[in-house]
Amino acid sequence: IFDRSVRKLSGDVGLWLDWIAFAKTKKSSKMLSGIFARALQLHPRNPGLWIHAASWEWEDQGHVSAARNMLQRAIRLNPKSHELWKEYFRMELLFVSRIQGRRKVLGLDPKAHGSLEVPQLDAEKKVDKDEAPVAGGLQDLLSGAIPKLVLQHAAEAIPKNSEFLMALYDICNLGPDEGLNRDLRTEILSLAESSNPGDAETAVRRAAEVLAESGSSGAKCQKIDTIFHGCESQVQGAQNLHKLREGVCEFWMQLAERSHKGEVDGELGAEADSRLLQRMTSWASTSKVASCDDSQGISGMTEGLMVRLVDILLSKGDNMPPSKRQKPDGKAKGSKTSGTVTSLTAMEAARVGLASFPKSVKLGQRFLNIKGQEIMAEQSLSAKQKVETLAKEMDEVLKKCGTEEGASQLWLDRLKLETSRKTEVVHLVTIFGKGVTCCGEDELEKMLDTIAVFAEGLKNGASRTEVLRKVLKLTLPAAARGLVSKQLAKWEVEAGIERKSAQQALEQWAGGPTADDDVEFWLWWENSERQAGRHKQASNTYWRALRTLTDSTEFQQRHALLDSHTWEDR
Repeated sequence: IFDRSVRKLSGDVGLWLDWIAFAKTKKSSKMLSGIFARALQLHPRNPGLWIHAASWEWEDQGHVSAARNMLQRAIRLNPKSHELWKEYFRMELLFVSRIQGRRKVLGLDPKAHGSLEVPQLDAEKKVDKDEAPVAGGLQDLLSGAIPKLVLQHAAEAIPKNSEFLMALYDICNLGPDEGLNRDLRTEILSLAESSNPGDAETAVRRAAEVLAESGSSGAKCQKIDTIFHGCESQVQGAQNLHKLREGVCEFWMQLAERSHKGEVDGELGAEADSRLLQRMTSWASTSKVASCDDSQGISGMTEGLMVRLVDILLSKGDNMPPSKRQKPDGKAKGSKTSGTVTSLTAMEAARVGLASFPKSVKLGQRFLNIKGQEIMAEQSLSAKQKVETLAKEMDEVLKKCGTEEGASQLWLDRLKLETSRKTEVVHLVTIFGKGVTCCGEDELEKMLDTIAVFAEGLKNGASRTEVLRKVLKLTLPAAARGLVSKQLAKWEVEAGIERKSAQQALEQWAGGPTADDDVEFWLWWENSERQAGRHKQASNTYWRALRTLTDSTEFQQRHALLDSHTWEDR
């Protein structure tokens, strides 16, 4: 059946794979060999089929030469295939490991404990029939000459591709010989550094290799710092520099976190903490700090790095000027920079970052948090002056980033601050109108609730419904206008205000985009009409909901459920 199927559907690779899987269950080597030959003849550009066939020869049949010849033929047809090169490199590395393991079992490995002192056999003086001819014979084979040769050819076939080289780097950990693995990893890193100087991932992997070496924590961290500094001097382009710095920060932070968990010694963690802070403060203190869009900002920092620096300084309590901070008494063992006062405070870092990235909501939030604490701690200002000063700072930040995504919380905080000033309702309405453009439904409802609570406490008798009517006079986005109208209608119905007024708000909501999928409010509207004894209007609302909703299935199901409960109650 499979044979007839592939004759008619020869281009269906999945069908060929099903046939191969079926043949494996029957354990028919002759059948599988024929199937693979036919499939590869029809699909020579499919790397997956070649890998499948070579894997069967190598892992199931134990035919190393056949698998090697098959992969070499596949690479000649598909020289740019990453998967084929990775599989070929993996196979040769595991082959060397298998030879080493066999020699240890036979007692032929002089490095193994308790090995036999026997003369070399004549068969070992020649290259095994399954072993590729390598200059130097068996010793070169055991030292990994074949994987190294494959690695060189792979780098030539796919040049200047750090991602591909890093994939080969990961494969090196499969072998049991740590010495060979380390040699291969070192050669891969050298190839990556020469093809792509200053690559972030290559630098981090090189640092990890240094970390695994023996030596003092200070010496290793100094060597890693030198590697990172050298990469910075070689990197080209602002984007690559920023990516490198992100990788450097991540490396030091992960090392410090591992120290806190007890995975590495505390001395190493202290060194990581101090060097991370040192590097980031030096970057932030450079004369030019620019965004990624500025091609001349090669020495600048990204928004993410500035946010991370502020957070680190805040966690260390460095949010006061150096003149007011005290130098800690203790000094971490082996750390040259521990116990010193950093020249950059969290406030200064946030200010520099906000000046460089004025539209950054995250930096704006951190700057206002620090500034708010500073203002509230100022004893020379009265409570009213403190609130006014903070309001001015918030207005300055919101002018720059108030329209960006994520600024809704800033607007909500600004609105709450304004309520504490006991200001007029019109000021609250103005702030609401500015912030509503970037607020989602949840934030918008919180802002409306804030206004309502404030309005109810005013001495002039302004109600929350009056406040929302003033809000609707503003120029609002369609979605925001619909949400405000919806809230106004609910409040007016709850307050028992004349139905005509609530009807106007309901009509405004129904004409907006939020009515297309708000099943809950359509049910509420119809139910409120029925409770008011307006059954004809309730029926009209029902049919209008069916016409307006994009998908009315849920509305009909819930409506039927409500009707059944109503009849049961009756």
